[in-house]
Amino acid sequence: MPQAGPGGIFTAPESHVSGSRPRHLVIADDLGADDLGEVDEAKERARCVRGCAVALSKPLGAAISLVYVEDLRASHAAKAPFQEFARLHEEIKSRIASAARSMPVPVDCLVRFGSPAEEILRLASSRPFPELLVLGTHGRRGLNRLLVGSVAEEVIRHCPRPVLVVGPRVCRAPRLEQAEDPRVRILVATELGRNSRGAEQYALSLARRLGAKVLLYHCLWDRFRVIQEGILNSGAVVFDLEVTMAEIRANAILSLERKSLYFRERGVRCEFVVEERAIRASAAVPEMAGSGFSFVITGTHGRGALMNAFFGSTARETILNAEAPVITVRSR
Repeated sequence: MPQAGPGGIFTAPESHVSGSRPRHLVIADDLGADDLGEVDEAKERARCVRGCAVALSKPLGAAISLVYVEDLRASHAAKAPFQEFARLHEEIKSRIASAARSMPVPVDCLVRFGSPAEEILRLASSRPFPELLVLGTHGRRGLNRLLVGSVAEEVIRHCPRPVLVVGPRVCRAPRLEQAEDPRVRILVATELGRNSRGAEQYALSLARRLGAKVLLYHCLWDRFRVIQEGILNSGAVVFDLEVTMAEIRANAILSLERKSLYFRERGVRCEFVVEERAIRASAAVPEMAGSGFSFVITGTHGRGALMNAFFGSTARETILNAEAPVITVRSR
């Protein structure tokens, strides 16, 4: 098991970064499909997903695999004669080949049949392990979405590899052409605990290779709110609340100082911000992400589907509302 180093960051990056082995990125492509008929929006999202992978492939020296999974359970071809199924297969191969030709880098194409989430997770768990999965989500809300779920949710919840998600408010892929480009900035939303350590470690690794600047961002209000609710529910104040709040703030600053020093000692420009407003992290992080960041990196909890925060409310709301692509790293 990897050990926590200074500042509580895991010191072994091998869990998410392939080291000297060839790296590759896997794009889970829906070929611009949309189950509610919003085809133009879906095609634009698919182009943005591919653009994010291309932008990262060059500085990371990573190959790209483009995979499309046809869900036969939702396809009319599953009940059609074999000739119709064969025609569908050829059509899909032609479409994914066309998508690959539109990308300015060499791309391997894969066509799979089955459950999209299961097939994508199978690829993520197969050697050689991909460094990153890249996919998009329309991010629709509502009871139907909660009960049925989506491919993105299933992949994020269970994927052992980092997942880059292009949410509904992302309009373009980041530009990563120049080394040490001051415009390349990574926002790391951290709880300062073990659920964020994998995200912090991957942010360190990615920032070193991109020459990016990192901002560690921590919100105090979630912790404050839990303490306040506990006191109110108990019916009695048994300690000095102001002193407790001050201690939490001081400990957060001390932890962030250690973490940012850990980044800087490893060649990464790093600063931190402690958010002290009465605002939850699930709202504050997407707001901060709109300040010109290239990527947001956050940990996930992999919670159950019946909970509102199926992979952590901060990660969920950030994906739905941030203007930058979000990289999720599942906590161990």
